[in-house]
Amino acid sequence: MATSTSKITTTLTNSPVNEGAYAIATFKLTPTLSIASKVKVNLAGWGTTTADFTGLEFSQDGSNWSSIANDVTLTLAAGLSSFKLRTFINPDSLTNEVGESVNFTVSQIDYNSGLVDSYYVSATFAINDTTGTSAGGQAAQQPPLRLYRAKSQLLRLPRRSPKAVTRLWRSLSHRS
Repeated sequence: MATSTSKITTTLTNSPVNEGAYAIATFKLTPTLSIASKVKVNLAGWGTTTADFTGLEFSQDGSNWSSIANDVTLTLAAGLSSFKLRTFINPDSLTNEVGESVNFTVSQIDYNSGLVDSYYVSATFAINDTTGTSAGGQAAQQPPLRLYRAKSQLLRLPRRSPKAVTRLWRSLSHRS
């Protein structure tokens, strides 16, 4: 009896996820996996540190989650039609974080498995910075922009006239 081969796919590309929530990636096997097969699972971030997300978990049904190590080899059971990976996106106090993302990658590791064309299947989530957002979802009032100068003198730019800001900028840009 010939063994059919399955391909791993995902539809997630740059889907948004808020800080304080789980990023959950669903991977599909088409057709259903006919024999047990090994894959390598990896979690990485762009514009992030490992402090921006916590843990990596695997689920065959989306209900029962098991903690797994990053960059680990998993054996997918025969009969599996999909699986999920997730990580918790940690809230932080940083503001104006631009371009942060978290990326799940699944790769087949054996030519003789039940998988084909599944060497680098990736699901990417753009992380929405929720710092500065009130409970009602409205942006909180941001403090005035501050610029530090020699001898620790603090200037609050929004309270200065545009001409004063220009003069200040010119005076600071000529210092060494």
